[in-house]
This record gives sequence, structure tokens and C-alpha cells, in this order.
Amino acid sequence: MRVTQMNASTIGVLDRLAGRVIASIVIVTVVANVRLDETVSYAQETTKPSAVDSNSPIKATEKATEKAKPTGKAPEKASGWTSLLNKDTFEASWNRTNFGGEGDAELSDGVLTLGFGQPMTGINYKKTDFPKDNYEVQWKAKRVSGQDFFACVTLPIGEEFFSFIAGGWGGGLVGISSIDDRDASDNDTTKFMSFDNDKWYQFKIRVSPETVQAWIDGEEVILVEREDLRFGLRMEVRASRPVGYCGFQSKVAVTEWEYRKLPEENSKEEPANTGASAKPVFFRVESSDSGEPRALQTAIASYEIKSGKNKGAKVDLIGAVHVGEKSYYSALNKLFKKYDAMLFELVADPNERLSKSKKDKGVYSPISAVQVGMKDALELSFQLDEVDYSAKNFVHADMSPKEFVQDMKKRKDNFLSMAARMLGSSLAAQGVSQANGSDAKMIAALASKNRSLALKRVMAEQFSTMDVQMSGFADSEGKSTLLTERNGKAMEVLARELGKEKENIGIFYGAAHLDDMHVRLIRDFDATLGEITWLDAWSLSE
Repeated sequence: MRVTQMNASTIGVLDRLAGRVIASIVIVTVVANVRLDETVSYAQETTKPSAVDSNSPIKATEKATEKAKPTGKAPEKASGWTSLLNKDTFEASWNRTNFGGEGDAELSDGVLTLGFGQPMTGINYKKTDFPKDNYEVQWKAKRVSGQDFFACVTLPIGEEFFSFIAGGWGGGLVGISSIDDRDASDNDTTKFMSFDNDKWYQFKIRVSPETVQAWIDGEEVILVEREDLRFGLRMEVRASRPVGYCGFQSKVAVTEWEYRKLPEENSKEEPANTGASAKPVFFRVESSDSGEPRALQTAIASYEIKSGKNKGAKVDLIGAVHVGEKSYYSALNKLFKKYDAMLFELVADPNERLSKSKKDKGVYSPISAVQVGMKDALELSFQLDEVDYSAKNFVHADMSPKEFVQDMKKRKDNFLSMAARMLGSSLAAQGVSQANGSDAKMIAALASKNRSLALKRVMAEQFSTMDVQMSGFADSEGKSTLLTERNGKAMEVLARELGKEKENIGIFYGAAHLDDMHVRLIRDFDATLGEITWLDAWSLSE
């Protein structure tokens, strides 16, 4: 049995703007529960100029130009690590890379500050002693201000080079540029994550003879088998060779940047104290052995809290699609009964229960109306009609409409700007995919004798770009009312329920929310990921 995971480089997206907007609506309405009774529905890639391949000196100073340094005691140096930010050798080791329009670059009190560039500010290594293979490099970095990448680290890999990117494409892209002439936005390493401004992140990269691996805050985000792959650089960062660091239209701070050569016997070992499992996929298309799509599936990811007063408590993240098979919601209703508390999403008054009588009266928002239309076209059922929200263990874990609007006002956001960012990400997604002709697939599906099945298959493919679409909602700080701040509310409710000594808790949220929730459970609750099970949400079989 073959399973295709949902990432932005594996399945096609709609090629034309009209198709892309349709795909955006599908994704938002099906995987992000946005039912607001008093609001309307929701609807960048930065052009990176070429670099000038020349460099200028930089200085290391004693006086700090920025006081915001990582909190807590720095970890003790392990054997074999060499600092790249040694104030005594810094000026002799590094040049400020002349990209044209670059800002200042200064090392002070162990923190390298790269000023806001138009477009980039960076440094590149002047020496020849950096290893070409079988090494590790690690550092801490933050985007002080701005909204694009704050970590572009250029490194050697044998006789070639590559760049690791974090925070690109308006703040969320993670990946390697370039592999087989495909950059970080367009290869198998492409991911989208949320990065807060003025927050330190820990990075680690391992280049071994067999693989390239990368971790962020101890969590593996990239694993690439090197065999038969060609690595290279985008034109604008070639001046960073052989080793370089730069930021794009952002003020960046870097500290504790160091490397070590790995002994052969250690080149494959996992980094110590990662503290987190690799980020799971929360929904996927499962295919039969013959390659035919069988089902769109959502995940149930089980976690256990490892320390503190809630040690041993179990938390399950239960991914949802908001239109699905009746059998899917029937299985969920049975599953929900086992939890001490079943946390659910719904932007509504927390004191209002969604009873059957209220459903019958049509307590739906404009988004819900779209979802109802979709369930009819796809011959599926609607979540609000099938899930028993009146169950005694159900606990509202979302914003009220008032809180939602207030949060948007606080970040000076509105539906129009959110729609514009969403459209920008939708257009950017066209560059992510290698597939063509999805618009033709949609037309063919509409003309199919089995139209509902054909439409389900086409729409299931569009979920491959969910991470791209959702990143479009983020503002310049990587946050959004729709996703990250509602997730924060859910985590507050989780902490409250754990405080009531409940030991088995489920969180039922749209699958688009769960990447961020996974990170929060590990970071804020010291939880570890255990088993992942799957439910069939849509049948895709003949």
C-alpha cells in the first residue's frame, strides 16, 4: 500500500489565477474551521535582486549595539566545536558581503547583528579551513524586525555548495537552495513554518557523506539523501561562498555560531537532546498498490507529557476536515467518548452549545454556507450536522467572535489585508509545484459521469498546498488571528483542563492548525509524540 504525504512539491496545483483562488477557498473551508456568525469569508513571493560579487571589511566591537540576547545560560561547549564568532579572529576571518544596498554588520558581545538590507545584508568567510564534508554547524538566530528570511546559511557539500533558508517568502519558508536546480521553494525540502520576530531559534545542520539533515529547536525539519543529487546556489547568494550568513530585508541577530568536523563513526548519529519528534503529517492521500487514490485521511496524533505536575497525561491532536463521509463523523463521535475532556474549535460564544435544534434553525455563517455547498457537490456530510457538540465532555477551546475581532484590531489586521496575503501565497504556490494542467483536471471532473468522485480526487490533491495557503494568513511577525492566535487560545484551555487533573484530553481542530499545535505541545508542555493513527475522511475509490 502506498501513501503520498501532503507536501507542496508532490502534487499539482491549479495553474491559472482563477483556479488558484478556487483552491484557496477549498483549503480554507475544508481544513480551517472559520465559521464566524458576524463576519465575512476569507480569501509573497519577494523578488530577490541579483548580488554584486564583491566584499568589504567588518568590525568586531566591545560595546553591544543590541541588548536582546538569548535568555538563560549558554550550553557548555562540547569537544571539537570551533566558534565562527570569535571577536579576536572575526575581522581576519570575515568580510561583509557586498550585495548592493546592504546594511551594517557588526559583532558585539558575542552577537552578530546584520542590519536591514535592500535587499540583503550578510557576511562571508575568508579562510579555507572550513570542512567540505562530514561536519555539523549550529547557531541561534532571530529576526529582530522585518518579514523575510533571517537565516540564509551557505555551506560547502563536497565540491558544491548549498544554502539553508529559514523564514523566506514573507516569513515562513524553510528549505534548501538548490537541489537539482530547484530552490528552497520548489523541492522536496520545502516547508512552511511560523517564526516570531524577536524570538531566538536554535538551528543545527549536519552534512554527512550520505545525507543532509537540519533541525530547528531540536526538531528535524530536513532529511535529504545525497545520492545522485546536484547541489547549487541561487545567483544572488553565490558571493557568500564558501561559508556565509545573510538576511533579506530584515534586521537579524546571530550568536553561538560554531562548527565541528565529525568522526566517521559519528556521522549518522542523532543530535543530542533533540527533545522532539519529527513533525508529523496530519493528513494524506492513501493509494492502493496499483497507485489509484483510495482515501483522504486525517491523523490522530497521540502525545504524552513527560514532566511536571501533569506528567503522564495524554493529549491527542485529532485532525478534522469539515466536510466528510458520514462514516468518518460516526467514527469520530465514538472516539470522542473516551476522553475526559474533548476540546473543540468554533469561533462562537463559549457558553453557547451547538444543539441539534440550533443546527436545524441554520446557525451557520457565510463560510459554513460554502461548506454546505461543497458537501452537496461532493456528496459528503457536513461536520456541524454530524458531530454531537452537546456531549458532556465537550469543551469550547476557541475565540469568541468578539475576541477574534479584537485580536485583529490589536495587530491592525483586517479581512481585506488577510485576503491580499492569502492571494499572494496562492500565486506563490504556483511556483512551488511542478505539476501542470490541474485546471484541466477540474474541468474534466465537472464533466465526469461520476462528478462527485472526480471532484473529490482533484480537491484532495489541492491539500498538498495547505502549508503555502495557511502561511498567507501570517502577518509580518508570523502570526495570524485565524491560525496561531486561535491555537494559543486552545492551548490556554488545554492548560486549564490539565489543571483540573484531567489525564486524557482530545483536541479536535482543523488539520491546518495542527502543525503549530504540535510545536506548542512539545515546547510548552514537554510532550512527546507517540503513535499516529488514521481515519478515512473521504473515499476516493471507484
